[in-house]
Amino acid sequence: MFYGLGTAIAFELTLGPALGQTAATHVEDVVVTAPTQSLSEEQATALQSVPQAATVITQDQIEAQQITNLQQAKSLVPGVNMKVLNIQNNAFNIRGFGNATGTSISASPSGVPIYIDGIYYPRPGTSLMDIPDLTGFQVLKGPQGTSGGYDSTSGAVYVSTALPSFTAGQKLSVGYGSYNYANVNYSATGPIADSNWAAFRLSLFGDYNDGWLYSIYNSNPQRYFGKFGKGVRAQVLLQPTNDLSIRLVADYSFLRYTCCISLTSGVITNYANGQPVANNFFQRAARVGYTPQSFNGLQRWNTDVSGTYGIGPGETASSGGGAVIVNYNFNGYALNSTTAIRQYTYQCHWWNNTIINVDTARAGCWDPTSWSAQEDLSIATPKGGPVDVKAGVFVFLELFRSWNQSWNGSQAAEWFSPTSNPEVNDVALNWAKQNSYDMVSTRNVSPYAQAIWHATEEFEMTFGLRFTESWKSGFATGTITGQSGAGLSAADQALAQQVRSSVFGAPASWSQYISSTQGLLTGLVSASYKFTPDVMGYATYAHGGRLGGPNVSYGYLPQGAQSVIKNEETDSYEIGLKTSFLDNRVQANVAAFLIDDRNYITPVAQILNVGTTISYVANAPRARSRGFELDLRARPIDELNVYFNGSYNDARYTSFPSAPCPFEYSFQSSCNLTGKPLSFTPRWAFSVGAEYDLDLGIALPALYANAVTFFVGPDFSWQSATYSGDFGENANSAYSVISGYGILNLHGGLKANDGSWNLTGWAHNALDHRYYLYKSANYVGSGLVGGVPGQPLMAGATFTLKF
Repeated sequence: MFYGLGTAIAFELTLGPALGQTAATHVEDVVVTAPTQSLSEEQATALQSVPQAATVITQDQIEAQQITNLQQAKSLVPGVNMKVLNIQNNAFNIRGFGNATGTSISASPSGVPIYIDGIYYPRPGTSLMDIPDLTGFQVLKGPQGTSGGYDSTSGAVYVSTALPSFTAGQKLSVGYGSYNYANVNYSATGPIADSNWAAFRLSLFGDYNDGWLYSIYNSNPQRYFGKFGKGVRAQVLLQPTNDLSIRLVADYSFLRYTCCISLTSGVITNYANGQPVANNFFQRAARVGYTPQSFNGLQRWNTDVSGTYGIGPGETASSGGGAVIVNYNFNGYALNSTTAIRQYTYQCHWWNNTIINVDTARAGCWDPTSWSAQEDLSIATPKGGPVDVKAGVFVFLELFRSWNQSWNGSQAAEWFSPTSNPEVNDVALNWAKQNSYDMVSTRNVSPYAQAIWHATEEFEMTFGLRFTESWKSGFATGTITGQSGAGLSAADQALAQQVRSSVFGAPASWSQYISSTQGLLTGLVSASYKFTPDVMGYATYAHGGRLGGPNVSYGYLPQGAQSVIKNEETDSYEIGLKTSFLDNRVQANVAAFLIDDRNYITPVAQILNVGTTISYVANAPRARSRGFELDLRARPIDELNVYFNGSYNDARYTSFPSAPCPFEYSFQSSCNLTGKPLSFTPRWAFSVGAEYDLDLGIALPALYANAVTFFVGPDFSWQSATYSGDFGENANSAYSVISGYGILNLHGGLKANDGSWNLTGWAHNALDHRYYLYKSANYVGSGLVGGVPGQPLMAGATFTLKF
C-alpha cells in the first residue's frame, strides 16, 4: 500500500505500535509481518512500498552512533549534503538542490523542508540543535509538496521523537568524553492521573564540551568549537475515544557555540592568468607588522586568533514553539490537523577578527529572528476502495527580521590601504561601521491533493497536484558611519566618504521596499508494479519548486541585481526497484534519477576593488543533477546487522553564462559557470556499517542478575572531492575544493537483554583524520586561503538506564 508521501503520517505510522500507543493515528497503514519485530526493524521496512527513494536511520543506529541532531545523522545518508559554517549559516541539500546558504536568503526558506513530528521547521539554525528522545529519521528523495507541508525541490527530512506512553517509565542517559564532553538526557512518560485516555512525556537534555581548537597565544589560550546546549520537550496525548487523538507538543532549545574560527592554509599571489594579485596578503601583513604562524592549520589544530579584542568568537541560538496535532476518524475518513507556532532567534558575538590576529574587524554579525505560524489541514478517504484520496491545505505565515553590524578595527586602514593618503584611509576605515536591518513578511496558502488508484493488486498509480499563492513584502535599510574627518580638507573628506562606501560596498545610507506576489504550481505522477510480493518497480515524475521573493538581505543590493527572486522549479524523474528476499533478511533498493532545475536560487558576490565582497541572491538560469543510489540492509545471521548506502551524483550548472567569478578569475567582470559542478555535492559518497551482538548468556555478578549481550560495530562514511564555496569569490574556485575523505566511527559495549540498561563506548573520527568542512579563497579581502576544520577524534562512553 502506498502511503509514504504524507508528512505527519510518515512519523506516526512507524512509531505507534512499538511504543505501545493506542492513539488513533495512521498506524493501520503499516503491515508488520513479524509481530516480534523491533522498532528499528519496523522503521527499516516501513517505506518498502513507497515508490520513491528513501533512506531511514533507525533508533538502533541513533543509539549506536550517539546521534543527537541532524548534522550528526547526515553522514549516514549519501546524497544528502550539509554545509555548516555556524549555527545560522548552514544548508541542507538533497541530490544537489535545496539551499546553498542560510545567511542571505531571508526571503527563501530551504527547498529541503525539515519536519520534527510533522511540524515544519523553517529556519536552518534549528538543524544543529539537539533533539531529545530521538527515535528515527526518514529522508524522502524528490519533491514532496503534493502530500502537504511546505514546498520542496528535491526531498524532505522527517524526524521523529518518542510519543507519550500509557505505560509509566523513565530513561536516563549520561555520557562523557574528549574535551570534557558531557551529555545528560532524561525522559519520563506515563498516564496522567492513572487515566486510560491521557498520557504525558517530558524530555530534558543538556550537553557541553570545552572546544577542541586552541589559540596559540599563551596570553589568552582560548578554545574554539566548544558547545553548550540545553532544552526541554513536553507532550500530552489525549485519546478520549478510539477515533480521536489529540497530541499537544511544546519545546524549547538553547545552543551556545564558540565557533566560526577558520584555519589558514595558503595565499593566492597570482591570478589564473599569471597576473600578480595587487595588495595581496603578504603585502598587507608587512604593512601592519603581522607574521603568520603557519599555513598548515589542519596539522597544528590551533589558530592565530588570540581573542585579544574582546570576548572572542561565539554565537547563541534559541528555538521554541508549540503544536496541536489532531487525528479524527469518522466513517472511515481520516481528518488530520497540525497547528503550530515556531520561534527562532540567533545572536552572534564575533567581537574580533576570526581569521588572523590583526585588528581589521571588531564585529561582523547578523542577529536574525523569526516568528512563524502554520496549519496543515487534510482529509483522507476510507481505505480499501479502488481510489484513495487525500486533500488539504497548508497555510504558513512568517515574520523574519535581522539586525546586522560590521565594525572595523584599528588596523583596517593599513590593511586595506585603498589610497596613497594614510590620513584619508584612517578617517575612511578605522572604526567605521555599517548597521543595517532587513525584514521579510510571508503569507503562503497551499491547497493540495493526492490520489492513489489501485488498478490491480500489483499495479498502482499516484497523482498529485498543489498550488501555492505567496504574498511577501521586504524592507531593508542601512547606514555607514565613521570618523568625521574634521581635520581634513573638504576634498579629502569627500574622498574619505567615497573610500568608505567602496570598501563596504554601499552608500552612506540606503533603504528599499520590495513586495511580490507569486504562484507556484507543482504536481506528481507515479506508477508502481509489484512483480512479486517482495519486489516492486516504480517510475515517478514530480514537478517541485521553491518560492522566491523580495531580494533583501543583511547587505546593500547593488545596481543590476534583480529586486525579486524568481521561483525555483524542478522537474524530477526517477525509476527504481525495491526488493526484500531471504525471508526479509536482505533489503536492496536501487534508484536512478534526473533533476532539471530552472532559476536555481543561489547566493552570489561581487568582489570590490580592495578585495572585500558584497553578497546577495540571484537566479542561475539552469542546473541539473543526475545519478543513482543504492540502499542495502542485511541480517545474514541473527547476531549481525549490516548496511550500505551509496550514491553517484553529477550535479552542475547547465546554464550560468554571466556568473560572478572565483577569486583567481576576479580580473574578469563575469565568468561562465555553465558545465561547472554545484558546490557541496560530492560525485561519489557512501556509508557502510555493522553491529554484531553476542549473547553472553551470563549475568554480571554483584552488578546485574539477568543475562547481558556484548555488542560491537564500525561505521565508515566517505565522500569524493567537492567544491565547498557558495559566494562568488569561492564558487568553483580551485582553492575551495575539499579533497575526498572518509571518517570511521566505532562503538561497542554491553547491554541488558531485557533492555533495562546499556553501556556504550564510542569513538568518532577514530582515525583522527584532518579535513575541512568549508574552504574560502578570499579571507580578509586579500587572497588568504583557509577554512573551517572538521571535528577531530572524539571518544567517550554513554550509560543509559530505563526504569
